[in-house]
Amino acid sequence: MKKNKKNKERTTKKAKNKPVKRRGISLGAKYAWIVITIMLFFVIASGVVYILSSQSEVKLNEQETKTSVAIDIGNMESAFRAKNGLLGDYITFKTNDYVSQYEELNQSFQNIEENVRQYLDKEQRTLLNQVVTINEEINTIVEEEIIPNVQDRNEGDAIASRMKATIISRDAVGLLTQLTESVQAEFEQSKNEMSSSFQQMQIALMLGIVLAVLMAVLLLVIVNRRIRRNIHAVQDVANEVAKGNLTVADVSVKGKDEIADLAQSINSMKASLHGIIHDVNFSNQSITNQSNELKHAAESLKEGSEQIASTMEELSSGSETQAESASQISELTEKLVGRMNLSVENSEQISSTSEKVMNLSVSGREKMADSVAQMSRIHTIVEDSVAKVKGLAKQSGEISQLVEVIKDIADQTNLLALNAAIEAARAGEHGKGFAVVADEVRKLAEQVGNSVSDITSIVSNIQNESNIVSETLQAGYEEVTVGTKQIHSTQETFEGIDEAIAQMSHQIQEITFNLQDVLNESVNMSGSVEEIASISEESAAGIEETAASVEQASHSMDGISKVANDLNQLAGELNRKVEKFRL
Repeated sequence: MKKNKKNKERTTKKAKNKPVKRRGISLGAKYAWIVITIMLFFVIASGVVYILSSQSEVKLNEQETKTSVAIDIGNMESAFRAKNGLLGDYITFKTNDYVSQYEELNQSFQNIEENVRQYLDKEQRTLLNQVVTINEEINTIVEEEIIPNVQDRNEGDAIASRMKATIISRDAVGLLTQLTESVQAEFEQSKNEMSSSFQQMQIALMLGIVLAVLMAVLLLVIVNRRIRRNIHAVQDVANEVAKGNLTVADVSVKGKDEIADLAQSINSMKASLHGIIHDVNFSNQSITNQSNELKHAAESLKEGSEQIASTMEELSSGSETQAESASQISELTEKLVGRMNLSVENSEQISSTSEKVMNLSVSGREKMADSVAQMSRIHTIVEDSVAKVKGLAKQSGEISQLVEVIKDIADQTNLLALNAAIEAARAGEHGKGFAVVADEVRKLAEQVGNSVSDITSIVSNIQNESNIVSETLQAGYEEVTVGTKQIHSTQETFEGIDEAIAQMSHQIQEITFNLQDVLNESVNMSGSVEEIASISEESAAGIEETAASVEQASHSMDGISKVANDLNQLAGELNRKVEKFRL
């Protein structure tokens, strides 16, 4: 019996002193890394889109400038042609109004030339300088030859000078045509670069979004699957413990997070509970055995009391019968005292064991409280992860605003193409080339609009995937809630056991006190019996004292019998509670 008790104490100490592994990456840190990874992909994709958008904006500004330059060059060419026509009208009608109109056109030509020059490269400026030189030559012919000849009525010389100016102006028109072709070539190159930039932006955005979504789904599936698997393992063991099955295997959880700590606490709780129930079972058996012995002792003492009473009746028949009866009473009393001493010692041992059981119960209750707190922290972490994924869905919506900005740029480009087409129509036959360019710009704007629609669809898909991830986390959150309820149920069962053990310890102490009183009374009774044996001459007085002692012993035996019955009932009730657990 003592050997089994030592083994149980060693088992309980091992369960108490079992070290808890140091925690590694927590659940919050795991979900934080997932969110940071997804945000990093989104930031990179947004940065690439922003850079490409800035480059596209620069290219778009260059296109606007080239379009304006091309229109101005066309106006310069038209001014040359108009000036030549005014010279013919002036020679024919000889009116100074045509000279004023010529000067206005010339001033307009110079203003356009000053505005265009700053946007041209070195080669284009060389062509423009040649045009300016020709314009000055024509102005010199007009001022020094045509106007004086018209004023002098020398029409033939005026016509000859005009023909000279016309030939020179054709060279200028040719140079302006070359300049226009050069600007148009730059415009086409800029248009191609902008188209390529838009394509790169679309590819970068879609690639970043796809990578972010795939990485988010992959990481969330891996982490959530591992968490759910570990939670199910903890929940299964907790359910078995709540049902009373302490033979279930320990929880085996890989990792060093809060769930691993919870699993370690569940294992420690199960080991402590196993030791407590084992000790309670052992104590219950000891109580049952001692109560049976006490019951037998009470029955024996009751029989002795009856025999003493019979002996008292026969004392009058002779001293020989009286001595024999006194001897029997002395022997029975010594046996009773010996058994009462053994009962008191066993009762004190049971009381000490019950105190140890109470200490183990308090320790188990504290570990159960730690498990409940740990489960509550897991509950809070999963709930916070759900909120963060919802915030991620909100950020994906902000990308739609960036797409709207791109759409506005495309609309402005389309409007610019429309304006260019209007200006080309005003220029007449000479504006056909610009009309073609304007139509290309309009088509490019439409392509950008279509791309914006595709991007909008992709962003919508991202939001849908974010909602799916949020629902997955919500399911994990519900599983954690169920596990929390199971832990609370186990805690309530453990508290019931703790209360039953405390009640049993209190009643065992009462039994110990009663047994001590019975022992004292038995000692007194033994002294009375010895006095009967030594003073056989005073039989009458001895008979009266013995009768009183026997009556008192009978009352004590009734109390002992009642205590023994109560102890048997408590042992039976405790046994029924312990039978709920499988060891």
